[in-house]
Amino acid sequence: MNTNHTESASHEAADSASTPDLTTFDGILRSRLSRRDAIRGRVGSHGARKTPVTGLGFTGIQPQKISDDAVRVPAGYSVDVLLRRGDAVVPGAPAFDGRNQSAASQAMQCGYNHDFQAFFPIGDGVTEGVFWVNHE
Repeated sequence: MNTNHTESASHEAADSASTPDLTTFDGILRSRLSRRDAIRGRVGSHGARKTPVTGLGFTGIQPQKISDDAVRVPAGYSVDVLLRRGDAVVPGAPAFDGRNQSAASQAMQCGYNHDFQAFFPIGDGVTEGVFWVNHE
């Protein structure tokens, strides 16, 4: 138990002293979950919140179990598959066969282990753009 009230008060002040930048993921996360919240047990296992985040312009969804193999999005949003492992990325790519892959066929297909995705708008930014997918 911390009996040093000065130290405790200084930590509380440090937690609330800075205003998070809400234009970054880190800033949004910091605005919703402080170090003190984590210590007080206001999060579930693996750091996941027990309730949806609010105040972001949409109604969030309830956290799901890791074993729930499904994509869930808030009401009013939709999900579409843009590119799957093995989809052709150049003309003439062979059909994906997970049991019979070669370096030559993989060079013409979408890979896996994606570690970054981004959309770069071109023109009006609504109907044109470049979708970048980086993978190992």
